[in-house]
Amino acid sequence: MTRSSDTPEASRRFDALDGVRALAVLFVFGFHVDMARFRGGFLGVDIFFALSGYLITMLLLREFRATDRVWLGGFYMRRFLRLMPAVVALVVVIVPVAKLANIGRPLHDGLATLLYLMDVFGVRSFDHGGALAHTWSLAVEEQFYLVWPALLIVALRRRIRLDLLISGIVVLGFASALVFADRLGMPAAYRTPFPHIPVLGAGVLLALGLDNPDHRGVRRITRWLRRSAVGWLAALVLIAALFAVHGDRLWLYWGGFLLFGVLATILVGHLVLAPESSAARAFSVFPAVWLGRRSYAFYLWHYPVLAVLGEHLTSSWALAAAGLPLTFLLTAASWVFVERPFQRRKVRFEPVLKRV
Repeated sequence: MTRSSDTPEASRRFDALDGVRALAVLFVFGFHVDMARFRGGFLGVDIFFALSGYLITMLLLREFRATDRVWLGGFYMRRFLRLMPAVVALVVVIVPVAKLANIGRPLHDGLATLLYLMDVFGVRSFDHGGALAHTWSLAVEEQFYLVWPALLIVALRRRIRLDLLISGIVVLGFASALVFADRLGMPAAYRTPFPHIPVLGAGVLLALGLDNPDHRGVRRITRWLRRSAVGWLAALVLIAALFAVHGDRLWLYWGGFLLFGVLATILVGHLVLAPESSAARAFSVFPAVWLGRRSYAFYLWHYPVLAVLGEHLTSSWALAAAGLPLTFLLTAASWVFVERPFQRRKVRFEPVLKRV
């Protein structure tokens, strides 16, 4: 099957997307240091969800179009080698440290992290999880990786309307998020998968659209997405939201998360379709790309560092001044000694693709 040249290559590394990752993880760090100044920083996690929805779906679609199948075993092994070694290293280090510092329930928290169930174990308390509380988002993402590829393959083979399927899943996410927000409170509900299903869905729909570039409506949207003004406007609105949005507002559950996901995917769409635009160049500066490629490790380590230091430092400035360089140091160590060695082993699980 021939594909239009307008279709972004799923295997291509876009520096600008790494810049978006850097922006997202720094705002999450800011939120955990000072929730008043970076009150919307928690939404940085949803930028990662939007990116995952797009990138994973594009990879799966590319493999299916090229080979008429998806090697699920290879997909899961690649995800395992990319994600699990760094998590194991985190748990091995943080559980004894948290036990010495008397933070949370270290053994319980470590088990929930390794099983990718922190979103389930911590559903009734925003603070549940101790120094590993932030791994609820890893659980949501891993559950997406587990369920979505199989569901997508079934839909492709049986020619199910994917737009209708995603719309139904998004509606289910809406309804479930509202129920949890009402029964558990919004902070606890935020740590369930349901408010983030619309965000993941927005990324998935972007991938589905770009997989069908010859559709008249898709052509119009891609022309619009390539405009420099669209990229800058989406970026500026996202940054404003990261500063200003309050997490305890019910409107987020009535569509706010979806709106944020749409904005994030508009930015992603612009950056992959117009990689030479001024917005893409701005997101591709070396420091942002460096951090973006290591954003997974940065996210893993920043919260335990802040949790431990926060037991002794009361000033947000002091916490940031001590926590940021230590997090960078641990990030670099994780990248060099844990992540890169295991990533090199992923190649044996890559599908053999013919030209598409």
